[in-house]
Amino acid sequence: MKLFLFVALIGVVYSDSGASNTSGQSQAANPDWAVENKFGKFQNAWATINATNVQYYMAKATYNNESFFGGRFSCLKVETKSTSKENLTVDATMTYKDEKNGTMSKNITTKAVTYYSYKTPNALQYGPKDKTAEDASTESGASTQTDVLVFSDPSKCDVVSTQNGKEFELWVHSDVKDDIPKCCLFLFDYFAREKSKYDIYLGSDFCTSPGTPAAAQ
Repeated sequence: MKLFLFVALIGVVYSDSGASNTSGQSQAANPDWAVENKFGKFQNAWATINATNVQYYMAKATYNNESFFGGRFSCLKVETKSTSKENLTVDATMTYKDEKNGTMSKNITTKAVTYYSYKTPNALQYGPKDKTAEDASTESGASTQTDVLVFSDPSKCDVVSTQNGKEFELWVHSDVKDDIPKCCLFLFDYFAREKSKYDIYLGSDFCTSPGTPAAAQ
C-alpha cells in the first residue's frame, strides 16, 4: 500500500498535465493524474468491476445531492450480480436512501470504457440495466453517467472523478467499509482537497434501517 501511495504522489508532482485528448468525446482537459503510461496500471476499469456478488459502498463524496439519486442521498451501495467479459459489462443492484422515500433500489448495467484518450478502459459508464447510452438518453428520467478512475485497488478502494471532473467519490469494498484504510482516505482528501466533503456511508445501523430517509449534512 505504501508503494502505490508513493508512486501516485510522485507521479502527480512530475506528470505532464498537458497530455493530449484525441478521443473525440466531450471531456474536460486532461487532469494531471490522467496519464496512461504513468498511472494506467492503477486505473484498470475492468479489473475494478469484474467480480460477481461483491458489494461496494460510496464512503465519501464531494457532493450529496444528485438528480440520479432523487436529490439528497446517503448509504449508496452497489452489489454486482453478473458479468460479461466479452462486453466488459456488469449487471448490479444499486441501493441508496433518498431524502423523501427512504431506501430505493435500481438495477443498473456498468460498462468499462475509455476516457481521456486511454487505450485500456479507465472509466465506468453506468445507467439503467440493459440500456445503451443512446437508448438511455432518449428515455424519460433515465440517463447514463461516466465516472473516471483516479486510483483503483479493487480489494480496498477506488477514488473516482465524476461529473466531468467537477466532483470526486471514494468507493470502498464491503470488507473495509467500517475500517477504511488510511491510504484510501489520504488519496481522496488529496485529490478533493479544494472541495467540501460529505460522508455518504453513515454506518450499518443507519444504512440498514429501511424507513429512514437520507440524513442531513
